[in-house]
Order: sequence, then C-alpha cells, then structure tokens
Amino acid sequence: MEWIVIGMMLLGTYMQAKGQYEQGKMQQRWAEYNAAVSKQEAELEKRKMRKERVKLLSAQRAGYAKAGVQFEGTPLEVMVETAKEIEHSIILREHRARIESGMWGYKGRMAMTAARWQAGTTLLTGVSQAGGMYYRASHF
Repeated sequence: MEWIVIGMMLLGTYMQAKGQYEQGKMQQRWAEYNAAVSKQEAELEKRKMRKERVKLLSAQRAGYAKAGVQFEGTPLEVMVETAKEIEHSIILREHRARIESGMWGYKGRMAMTAARWQAGTTLLTGVSQAGGMYYRASHF
C-alpha cells in the first residue's frame, strides 16, 4: 500500500514540475512574440515617419515656391533642419525598439530560469518527501 502512495506522490511531483516548466516555456514564447511585435510596430512607425517627412518637406518647398522664395539661405536651412529633426526622431524610435525588444527577451529568459528553479525545487521536495515516507514505511 505504501508503494502505491509513494508512486502516486512521485507521479504528482513530476506532473507539477512539468507543469511549472511548461508554463515557463509558454511565458518565454510569449515574451519572444512581444519582442517580434515590438520590432514590427517600430518598423511600421518608421515607414510612416519617413512618408510624413516627404510630405512635410514637399509642403514646405511648395509654400516657399508659391511665395516666390529662392531655395537658398534661411529657407534651405529650415528644410534641412526639418529633415534632420525627423531623422533624429526615427533614430530614437529605432533605439526604443531595440531596448523594448531586449527587455522582452530578458523577461522571457528570466521566466524560463524561474520555471527551471521552481520545477527543480518541486522535484527535490517531492522526492525528499517520498524518500521520507519510504524510510518510515520500511523502518517502522
């Protein structure tokens, strides 16, 4: 009878540890998915910003042309500065995307590490308890 109880206890311990490990794998996959989504969103946003840059510079150029202003000196400097500011914003967005993606990767790795530790602790505790039951059953 004790063997059945010990066997069931070990099986339950294994199932619990496996569940903890699988949950960690799922959290890691979810983090990897979020990292990929973050990269995709950043890429779409950069494309949008580049399109808006073209529109804005075209509108500036048309406004200057309509007013009869030559594209030299201050008007040209304004357009160059506008292009620089937009490109700077694009670079900042790329940087934020790399940081965000790295953060998700880190969260995924930490979730998997925690799951391994939890599963290992569960196995050690369960085997220890089963060993104690076996010892008591065989020596008393």
